[in-house]
Amino acid sequence: MDTPTLLGFAGTVLAGYFAIMNPVANTSVFVGLTTEDDGATKRSVVRRSILLTFAIITAVSIAGGYIFTLFGLTMPELRITGSILLFIIASVSSRPKRSSISSDRAVST
Repeated sequence: MDTPTLLGFAGTVLAGYFAIMNPVANTSVFVGLTTEDDGATKRSVVRRSILLTFAIITAVSIAGGYIFTLFGLTMPELRITGSILLFIIASVSSRPKRSSISSDRAVST
C-alpha cells in the first residue's frame, strides 16, 4: 500500500472514530461527572479513558478478522445488518413520542 492511500485510509478511519465517539456531546457528560474533582483527577480520568479506548479499538481491529471467521460472517452481511439496524433506529427516533398526559382528559383547575 503506498503512502497517499495509507494516509487517506487513516484519515477516513479517524473521521469515523470521531463521528462515532462524538466528543462534542461527550464533553458535557465529562464535565458533569467531574465537576467536583480537581484538575489532577480530571487529567487522570482523561488519560485512563483514552488509553482504555485505544486498547479496545486496537484489540477489536486486530481480532476483527478472526471474529468474522469464527462466526462465519462476511462484509456484505455486516453491511446489510448494519443498514437494517440503522433504519430501525432512525425510524424509531423520527416518530413522535406519546405524552403520558392524555389530551382528551379535561384539565381540572
